[in-house]
Amino acid sequence: MVDPILVITEAADPGTGYAEGLAAALEVLRDRVSVEVCETAGAGDLDGILHRAGSRRIVTAGNDASLHTVIATLHRRNDLLGKVLGLVPLGSGHEVALAAGLPLDPAEAAGVLIEGVPRPMDLIVDELGEIVVQSVRLTAADGSEPAPGRTDLVALVTAPLRAALARLDPPSARLRIELDGVVVADVDQRLTGIALGHGAGAGTLEIILTPAPDPRDRLALVLPPLRRPVAVPLAGTRVTVAGEDFWIRADNEVSGPERRRTWHVEPGVFGLIAR
Repeated sequence: MVDPILVITEAADPGTGYAEGLAAALEVLRDRVSVEVCETAGAGDLDGILHRAGSRRIVTAGNDASLHTVIATLHRRNDLLGKVLGLVPLGSGHEVALAAGLPLDPAEAAGVLIEGVPRPMDLIVDELGEIVVQSVRLTAADGSEPAPGRTDLVALVTAPLRAALARLDPPSARLRIELDGVVVADVDQRLTGIALGHGAGAGTLEIILTPAPDPRDRLALVLPPLRRPVAVPLAGTRVTVAGEDFWIRADNEVSGPERRRTWHVEPGVFGLIAR
C-alpha cells in the first residue's frame, strides 16, 4: 500500500507543457493512491502547504528550481531529516532527475513513485545554512557574469561579445581552497572555475578545480587543435574558498560577488523515490 501523496506544483504559463505533463502523471497516480494537488506561487505560501502535509509523501511536480524551493523550505522548518520526497519532472532543467536515474516523462516518473524505493540523498549546506541540492559553480567576478536577474537590452546585445572574449581570455581569480582543512590551491595560482557537487561515495563532495591557461596557450583556446587546461578533481567533506571576488551559481541561482564561503556535506538527510 502506497502512502497518500501531496503533489506540489507551480502555476505555469499556458503552452509550456506543464498542465499536460501534470495531468498525465496524476492519471497514473490516482489509479493507485490518494492524491492532493496544491499549486503554489512560490516560497511565500509553501510554508502553509507543508505544514498540513502531515505524514503524506511530498512530491514536487516541476524542475530543479521547484525541488530546491521545497527542500530549502523543509530544511528551514527543521522538517527535512528523514523525509521521503518524490519528483515528477516538468518543464526544463532536470539535473537532479538525471543524476538519480529518473525518467523525464511525467507518466513514467509517476510510475516510479508507485513502484520505486527511497534513495538516501546527501545535502550540501553553506555556513549561512543555505542548501544546495545538486551543484555549485564559482567563477571570477570580473564583470563576465551578469548580476542576478539582469536581462536588460545591453546585457543581451553584448552577451556574444563577452562570450567570445571569455573564450580567448577566460576570467580567472586568485583563490585559496581548503579541503577538509588542507590547502589544495593557493593565491599563487589563478583559477578559471571551481565546481562542487556530490561525490561518488555517500557523504562526500567532489571538487573540480580548473586552472587558468598559460598566456602562451590562449590562442590555442580559439584555434584548432584545442588544448585546454586540465581540470583537477578532488574529494572531501568540507571546502572553503577565499580570495578575490567570485560569483556563485548554486543550483543555477546566481549570487555574489563573494570573497569567502564554506560548504559541507550532510549525508543521507532525506530520501528521493527512485527505481
